[in-house]
Amino acid sequence: MREDVIIIQKLDLLLSKTENIQSTLTSLANSKVINEEDTLYNMHETMAFLRLCERSVRNLTTAGEITGVKFGSRRFYRKSELKSYLEKQSKLTSLKSKNSNHGK
Repeated sequence: MREDVIIIQKLDLLLSKTENIQSTLTSLANSKVINEEDTLYNMHETMAFLRLCERSVRNLTTAGEITGVKFGSRRFYRKSELKSYLEKQSKLTSLKSKNSNHGK
């Protein structure tokens, strides 16, 4: 009997979190502020966009290179933030390339 109560409490908590996530995502989808650049990508979409493995995306998040938005236990990343990160990396690579060729 006690186990049934615990299971019901856990299910209620899970349902509540799911409803909160759904409500937040719905309000974001209905928001006029969101445009194509603010599309939210899940982990797999982020991995494909950056062409990185999951560990690398998580390492970038831990290092603060990309932040994302957390909904419950899931993290989503803004397309605009990912594009900014790629542009920054492209500029750094370009500078390194110029500097290494400059000494020759």
